[in-house]
This record gives sequence, C-alpha cells and structure tokens, in this order.
Amino acid sequence: MPPASIHDLALETLQHIFTYACADEGSAGYTLALVSKYFNQAVHPIRVRTVALYDVVQIESFAAFLTTSVQRPRVHHLFVSTWQDGARVVQTRTGDLSRQEEDYEMYPIEAYEEEVNWADWTTLRKDLNEKLSVFLPRVLQFVATDLRSLSIVHSWELSPIAYPTCFPSLEELTVFGPLPRLPEVAVSSPCFPTVRALHIGCPSVALAHWIHHTPAVTRLRLSELSPDANSLPEELAVITGTGRTAGTVAHGVQSRPQLKLIRLQIRNISRQGLCTSFVILYNLYALKICMTTRRCRRVKVLGTRQYRPGFWDSRVKRDWLGRIHGGAGCWSTEERDEA
Repeated sequence: MPPASIHDLALETLQHIFTYACADEGSAGYTLALVSKYFNQAVHPIRVRTVALYDVVQIESFAAFLTTSVQRPRVHHLFVSTWQDGARVVQTRTGDLSRQEEDYEMYPIEAYEEEVNWADWTTLRKDLNEKLSVFLPRVLQFVATDLRSLSIVHSWELSPIAYPTCFPSLEELTVFGPLPRLPEVAVSSPCFPTVRALHIGCPSVALAHWIHHTPAVTRLRLSELSPDANSLPEELAVITGTGRTAGTVAHGVQSRPQLKLIRLQIRNISRQGLCTSFVILYNLYALKICMTTRRCRRVKVLGTRQYRPGFWDSRVKRDWLGRIHGGAGCWSTEERDEA
C-alpha cells in the first residue's frame, strides 16, 4: 500500500486547512501556490483573502493581479501603507531620512527651505501621486464587495485618497494620515453602511462626514488629535448627549446612543522649539476635550504619548492582524497596550 500523501486529501479539505494558513499578510498563500499545481489550484480562491500592501509598487502590482485574474479574487482583509513612500519623499527633499514625515506636519516646509531639493522632490511626489490616484482606487473597487476589514496608513507627504465606491460588507475601518475624499453628505448614501468599529488617526478630524458614512458604528477611536480638530469638542458633546448641546443637531451631527465606546488620544508634541502660545493652545484643547467628555462613561481619554516615527505604521498593521485572529487590537482596555 503506497504511503499516504497530503495530495490524497479532497480539494475541499485542503482548502479548509489552507484557510488557516492564509490568515497572515498574504505571503503564506503565495508560498503554497508555488508547491505544486494541485496546491496552486487549492489555494487560488483563498490565497488573497488577507493582503498587506506596503508601497505604491505593491499596490500597482496587486491592481494588475486583480485585473488579469480569471477567477475574481475575494479579499476579506486589506492593509495598505504608503509610509515607506513618504519616507522616500522626505529623504529626496532633504537628503536626510532622520527627519521623518511627522516633523513636517508639525513644522512647515518653509522652515527648511534652504535645504529643500525642490526638483527631485516634485518629480517623485508627482509620480507617486499619479500612480496612487489610478491604482489604489482600482484595488478598492475590485475588493469592495467582499472586504470585511480595511486599514490604511497614508503618508502626509502624498495627496488624499479618493474612495471610489461603497463597501457593503466592511465591518472594521482604520484610516491614518490625510483624510480620504468621501462623497458629500447631501448627495450620497453611506460609503460604509455596515462598519461597526472605526479608528481615525488625524490631527484635524471632523466627525460630520464620518458619522454620515458609518451609520452603524458602535466603537469609535480618534488618535493623534490636535487643536486643528477645532469642532470636535462640540461634536462629541452632541454625539454623547452631554453638555448644553445635548439633544440638538450641531456641526452636521446628532446624538448617537448606539455608540457604546469612544476612545480619544490627543497627540503629544515635542515642546522644544515651539512658542509658548502654541503649547498653551495645546494644553487648553486637551482640557476642553476632557471637560466635554468627563460625564460620559462611554468615553475614555487615553494618556498622551510621544511616538517614534513609523510607530503607527507598524501598530496599525499589528492591530489589523490581531483583529483578524480575534484579538482586541486598538480596543484593548489596557492602557499599557498603547505603548
């Protein structure tokens, strides 16, 4: 009797096994497809259920894969990052990678104007933006129907992303960097009608658009907040039903009792080199956030921290993978998990 082989297993059984193996960022499915024709056939429908794309080159390559596939791939979990591209832009502009892109959001480019390599910077940035504007919307359009979780860490060095379609099955959404371009509230139906958990990392976030486009959200987290999000305290007062604005409609939002958890994290700043009035403005904003939400048990204000450059790129990916495997991710109740 010949020895048993894994190739003797039924195709359906093998696919069930491969489903667990392909729960990483996509490399396992690619490796399994190279083992044999039988493995390739078995893993093909599930090899891209979980995909992580780390730069514009990979986004362009994945868009080509989706376009040319005979069978429509069904992507359930997608992570996209352009942080490495942003670091390239910074290095091209200054010749110094030690100044990460976070510095330029806080300190204007003009402060380094004498060192800027304008010609190469303009060329690289234009090329990256042109490719992103074509290939990332194409990827999102292809995967929108089956997508369950989406995490995007977008570089501040690049232009905002346009979301081209509705995501009818999306349950968790994380967006960091320049806020994406969403359809106007007055003329559109929600882009993310089934999203339950929403995490936004942006210093200047306003909630009106997001509340409209995520009507089913029950958990909301806002990270990297700054005084640029000037309407946020009033929006939170309306959403949580606290303060003088309780029960009213203001800034395009209204009370949302279905929101069970709201986590807020104010961005910590390096006070070195900043004027006293700017630091005072930051402290007053943090105080206003705390005073607005102090009577609402649904709201948790996290401690401020100074994160290393690139922290959120790796952190968001870790949370994204953790949630796929049933972890708490950014919704952990442990404050120490934020470090």
